[in-house]
Amino acid sequence: MTTATATPSTQPPSPQPVNANAGTPVGTPAIDNLAITTIRTLAMDAVQAANSGHPGAPMGLAAVAYALWQEELRFDPSQPKWANRDRFVLSNGHGSMLLYALLHLAGVEDASGGPSVPLDDIRRFRQLGSRCPGHPESHLTAGVETTTGPLGQGLGNSVGMAIASRHLGARYNRPGYELFDHHVWAICGDGCLMEGISAEAASLAGHLGLANLTWIYDSNRITIEGKTDLAYSDDVAARFAGAGWSVLRVGDANDLPQLARAFRAARAATERPTMIIVDSHIGWGSPKKVDTAAAHGEPLGEEEIRATKRVYGPSVPPGGTVPSNPSKPSSPSSPPPLAGPTTTTTTSSATDGVDPETAKKIAPKMKEYAETLATLKTDIKEFNELFTGRAGIWTSRNKGLKQVWLDSAEQTKDKNTALACSRLQRDIKTSIQKLESAVNTIGRIIKDNAHPEVVRLSRNKLVLDALRAAIERNRAADYEKASADTLKLVP
Repeated sequence: MTTATATPSTQPPSPQPVNANAGTPVGTPAIDNLAITTIRTLAMDAVQAANSGHPGAPMGLAAVAYALWQEELRFDPSQPKWANRDRFVLSNGHGSMLLYALLHLAGVEDASGGPSVPLDDIRRFRQLGSRCPGHPESHLTAGVETTTGPLGQGLGNSVGMAIASRHLGARYNRPGYELFDHHVWAICGDGCLMEGISAEAASLAGHLGLANLTWIYDSNRITIEGKTDLAYSDDVAARFAGAGWSVLRVGDANDLPQLARAFRAARAATERPTMIIVDSHIGWGSPKKVDTAAAHGEPLGEEEIRATKRVYGPSVPPGGTVPSNPSKPSSPSSPPPLAGPTTTTTTSSATDGVDPETAKKIAPKMKEYAETLATLKTDIKEFNELFTGRAGIWTSRNKGLKQVWLDSAEQTKDKNTALACSRLQRDIKTSIQKLESAVNTIGRIIKDNAHPEVVRLSRNKLVLDALRAAIERNRAADYEKASADTLKLVP
């Protein structure tokens, strides 16, 4: 990933041949590969069932969207209207199955507490009464921030959202009380950037210095008519640099580490909006239709879908389903949510299915893991009892946890409570770091992402990640849920 300059680019890079290991870079954890593949297959199968739609963009963008939603997007699946959530806009709304797959896998809920996008609605994609219309509709589907269809419209909406976020922050934020600081993310395609509205919106965003706005350009060099050079040859990097944007480039849409670095850099920006140009391959994995207009706006066909799934590998779920367990990928229920892992309880031994030599190597780390987890449980219980017993219930949904502790301690005239909470917060973070180190070491020794022990520890790591994120976020409910999940872990 490099920062682009205003130097005019040469011809777009020629498409690369389909990798036999299509999906994500070598070394990506099995559970990540599985989630990304599931996004792709849901899109292919839904479009095929409807005999109408756009499978290519979701196939090419699956890893990009997964990296954003899993690692960077700040939101609460149970509270899709939380005022300070990050906004996600799919400006190229014809790729709607990408968004529907994300909402389903992330477990986003509707107003009744049920799933915003049930699997049955995905199976009825583009059918009357389904929550999955051909283009996303904000009034039909919880989690859809804005209706998108006309190309470029979502980009204009995203600028308005970023302006609104800045306005709310200027009106209501106080030192130490950042009520509104959310980021706005928008994915767009070649068609969006060809529309005049994108130029006007980009100009305004650059003029206003909306650093809380990031556009992700799916540069796949294909439109529904054919290659983009039939009608479009803008140097996008130079265009946006000239409009006052920071420009980053990720050369491979399947490179999760590079994507993560780009997203972190975009969020850290303070003076300019960010354009991330991502080089992708429409219809990624399709032997005959990758990098062609045939993958853009029509079903792949049953035979091509079967061939594509063979490219993706043996873990591909059956048509219209999602796996429930990475070690049993054909199960037709739900996988771990993208934005908050379900609790995983298991009593499997670290030596199950491991040869004696490997078991001997991982034994010290397993012992360290179990001991550290026991310490973490004690710290969580101590904090919960201390805070609930001495400082009352959570007093705010929009203050950082540390500030809530301090406020409550001052109210009870007991500063020792705040100091103890601060100490426990530090100890909890330290334990999480030790546990993650142990998990990574064990994974390197076993060298088999599908091994039950690695799967179990990886899921535990997701729970720990949720706990750490909850400490950093500003909603007490996040912490309560994450700590409850952590207490249920069995070493």
